[in-house]
Amino acid sequence: MAYNDYSSRYRSSSTSRPVATISTYNNTYSRHSLSTNHKYSQKGKNVVTYSDNETKHSSYPVKTEKLSINSAIGLSCKTPDEDIAINSRQAEEYFISTVGLRNLGNTCFMNSTLQCLVNTRLVRKFCSNFTLPINGRRKGALVKAFANLVSEITSTSSTYVAPFDFKSEISRYAPVFDGYGQHDAQEFLIFLLEGLHDDLNTIPKKPTYKFDIEESLSDSAKSEEAWRRYQSREKSVVIDTFVGQLKSTLTCTVCDYKSVTYDPFFDLSVPLPKSNLSSSYSSTINLKSCIDEFTKLETLEGDEKPMCARCKKHQKCSKKFSIQRFPKILVIHLKRFSATRMRKLSTNVSFPTADLNLQPYASSDNSSGSTRYSLYGVINHCGSVYGGHYTAYCRDASSSKWYSYNDTRVIELYDDKNVCSPEAYVLFYQQR
Repeated sequence: MAYNDYSSRYRSSSTSRPVATISTYNNTYSRHSLSTNHKYSQKGKNVVTYSDNETKHSSYPVKTEKLSINSAIGLSCKTPDEDIAINSRQAEEYFISTVGLRNLGNTCFMNSTLQCLVNTRLVRKFCSNFTLPINGRRKGALVKAFANLVSEITSTSSTYVAPFDFKSEISRYAPVFDGYGQHDAQEFLIFLLEGLHDDLNTIPKKPTYKFDIEESLSDSAKSEEAWRRYQSREKSVVIDTFVGQLKSTLTCTVCDYKSVTYDPFFDLSVPLPKSNLSSSYSSTINLKSCIDEFTKLETLEGDEKPMCARCKKHQKCSKKFSIQRFPKILVIHLKRFSATRMRKLSTNVSFPTADLNLQPYASSDNSSGSTRYSLYGVINHCGSVYGGHYTAYCRDASSSKWYSYNDTRVIELYDDKNVCSPEAYVLFYQQR
């Protein structure tokens, strides 16, 4: 059966205009999915590494350049020992940044996103010591600017920094962010993660596949093959950190034929249940009901009828999502913006901060590790669909204290109950 994994009820919108979510990738056109099929053996490649071992060699003829730690990420240290000290601090498990970011003109969407990423331990770790294959025309310009900003934030004695260089590089990579207009933080996050992945992708020549995955395979075998094909084209520390895999099961209501497909995702973009929608702060629901809405059995009929491979005709079908692979960092996007009615949903969504257990949403053949997560970051949006302001909350893992990031102003939250608010928009969870 041929179908799209997201129906129209799962599309997202921006604060200033409707935008298409990039949470899951459609088989037909996305570069993060594969629709063709043949054997491919990935060879090694010459790469550049941001560590003391500057260049690793192998047989694949890829152009490289030689960079030290200082020249690669712009550290101003004078000795190797100082470089190592800062790198260790960047990757330290219990580090929390209390450095603000200057608003360059409607860049609160960028600042709040960056604060959540800087306070992601796995992000600091790969920024302090990562491998850069020189296989693209930009030669790692975005990831170097990002790593340089992370280094500045984690080593400065100032109360805030101005991310001019990073803003210039993200605008070159994604011209939609050029200038100083308002943008959606979730949209920016996905663009940034894709850009960092593009710079770090170790696959210089992507294979194509002439055939779909065999329907005769077991579901677990299909999942493994889909993941293998994906990673034969897209392989980086960003993928290893942020990307999971969704299982979509389509069942024909006439002949009971089941079609199962698997797709990668950078985030889960979950709707607020329709029966509980409200533009008022007084209404409260929980995150479980949002994920229930996302994974509930959906009926496809009328113009949405897919083609049944057994019936050889368009038939009424049911569709259901489950999670096949759980990422190390799980990003959940609360779809507060209605693309059809151009309004923001200010319903208060309560969510667990200490223990989010997604086992009920795991595929029956899931074997990708822990389904339990702890919250460590939140992007907030206050305002309406026509404009507003973004802030962030991040948790200090050593003390469990929460901090509020409002551009240059960083303060401690003295009541962690304030983390769950009607302004919560994007949630960052780390696998336990």
